[in-house]
Amino acid sequence: MTIEELGNIVTAGTVVVRGRSLEIKPVSDLVMQQIIECFTLPEAPLVKDVRKGSLAGMVRDENEAGYRAARRAWNLDTRAAQAVVGMGVVVVMGVMDAAQHRTLREAVAKLRATLTGEEIDRIVRAMDALTAAAIELALGN
Repeated sequence: MTIEELGNIVTAGTVVVRGRSLEIKPVSDLVMQQIIECFTLPEAPLVKDVRKGSLAGMVRDENEAGYRAARRAWNLDTRAAQAVVGMGVVVVMGVMDAAQHRTLREAVAKLRATLTGEEIDRIVRAMDALTAAAIELALGN
């Protein structure tokens, strides 16, 4: 089997959202990497490690409220981007340039303003199920 043949195993499917059937397909790992690079992953702020005394170095405070909110927004954005690409609203091929990043971010903002987080998750879970079914098919299960 060749890599090209593996690419043909995963097929399109549908998911129903708000009574409408939407065509979807899984997003490749390369495209997912492009999506992740489009949205800046927030970093937790640095604070003194109070557990190690006054000479302690700095550590990331992942419990800081602003960081946690930014991380939640990043997670929602990347999930919505995965849905937008999986529905074919935005096509990602090769390395994305600044204009393509802008187009994807605009589509994500529209999707998040239109659907609930649960609806977006439903789309992404259906895409994940297509991938899982394709793997089981390839394994002969």
